[in-house]
Amino acid sequence: MTLTWTVTALALMYTATKRKLRPLWMLGAALLAAVVIKLFVVDLAALSGLPRVVAFLGVGVLLLVIGFLSPLPPAAPEGGRSDSALPRG
Repeated sequence: MTLTWTVTALALMYTATKRKLRPLWMLGAALLAAVVIKLFVVDLAALSGLPRVVAFLGVGVLLLVIGFLSPLPPAAPEGGRSDSALPRG
């Protein structure tokens, strides 16, 4: 279940990065936060041996993949203005 949620977050965040949808990326980040909390609260207590190792290493590898493939999309400028049009000072 943990790895399924992480792959879902990866798909959300990758799609959000490609389409430059910051709110969708934040939803994926919230799902990742829930996965990490579940990993430490539920899986650490319930799993033992190989399943625990697979869960922790799997989530760790997927977090690295997410960090590489889907950085946070830029925020939309307010009022449609670009940053270069703002006065410096």
